[in-house]
Amino acid sequence: MDDEEKKLKDFYEPFFSLFPDYYKVFDEFINNVLYKDNDCSFSLKDKLFLGLMGSSTMGCEFLLDDFKRRYAMSFDDRSWVDQGLQCKDIPKRIKNISIINNILAHKPWTMDCRNFTVFENGLSTFLFKSAIILTTVQRFATILSTFKLIIHYDINEEKNKVNNEKEEKNDKKDEGSEKKEVSNKDEEKAKNEMEKDNKEELEIRKMKKKAENIEKHKLIHSLKKKIELKEDEDDKTNTNNQKEIFKKYIYELICSYSDFNPHAEKYLYLDDFNWENNAKYFFMNLAGKDMEYLEKELKFLQTMTLVNEKKTEAIIKYVMLIFGIRDNNYNYHNNNIFLSVEEKRIIKKIACYPEQIQYLELSTCLSILNKKEFIHLIFIVAAIKQKISLNFFAKTFEDYEGEYL
Repeated sequence: MDDEEKKLKDFYEPFFSLFPDYYKVFDEFINNVLYKDNDCSFSLKDKLFLGLMGSSTMGCEFLLDDFKRRYAMSFDDRSWVDQGLQCKDIPKRIKNISIINNILAHKPWTMDCRNFTVFENGLSTFLFKSAIILTTVQRFATILSTFKLIIHYDINEEKNKVNNEKEEKNDKKDEGSEKKEVSNKDEEKAKNEMEKDNKEELEIRKMKKKAENIEKHKLIHSLKKKIELKEDEDDKTNTNNQKEIFKKYIYELICSYSDFNPHAEKYLYLDDFNWENNAKYFFMNLAGKDMEYLEKELKFLQTMTLVNEKKTEAIIKYVMLIFGIRDNNYNYHNNNIFLSVEEKRIIKKIACYPEQIQYLELSTCLSILNKKEFIHLIFIVAAIKQKISLNFFAKTFEDYEGEYL
């Protein structure tokens, strides 16, 4: 393990270490599906470039840098990395899968048979393995992006705690000084002051002190606002820079999430096509070992019961609904019973655009769930999103076979 790989692991391992048994299974799944040259039907070069594509469409610089580093360690020719999809040497099948990459990441319900017509016959195995690799990268990117926000939240909370302690200490010091000042006055002077009804003077002093504190807090608030505005400007600059970083690895026609529109778009009903009875078997037949690793990891995740069963079901059905999948056998009123408005909001952001989670939203959610429960929530949401994307992929391929083959 080199320094860069160690740095990435040091970033996410503290979160996974809360679930050591699951981490072993997840790590095995990630390593075999994304990083190992263990498949004679799928080259490591193709696999790593799909990693660049998947991490770019999710805007995850951590993962993008990791795939660049792994590529450089494995191959001397850097033209694929340097030129991206514009490189003439990149096979047509890789360029064609770039559209599907963005659809799977952001709007999987818009998968269309025409997305498969650009591929030559005999590429079914490549397509299904690519779908698992891309959605695994996208899922890992979602997890890492959310972890990054938790770290920033913890840093801010620690800063606030230190600042609050300093303020309390200063207030106590001021209060002690006032008491000392009064106690040092001799009794005669104190009596004279009382006789002169010096209470008014004390009140004036208190009012002055209060006014000073108000001004101080106004100044602090003003500085905070300036800092926040500066951070917003930095974020915009960073976003623009990041777009340039990611641009060469993604197809830009569909590169961000937009809401499923139930009035204009059709739901996919689980009675018609679902993961357990339909999609899974396509991937078992065509994606081989990659599907075995994925299925093993998903089954282990299902055994984790940190979040109670009813709530877990509500989370799954809610995420499915966001992406256009309905279950006629489920009572959707349960979503309102088991999930608060705040939880729904952050679940949607984890599933759709984790980088947009706000500090206050995270703070509210962590007041409802403890940190371990919240991390478990992230795992559930990221996993169900991957299954949803693969479900739409398999359903569209089934339709394609019926219509074109």
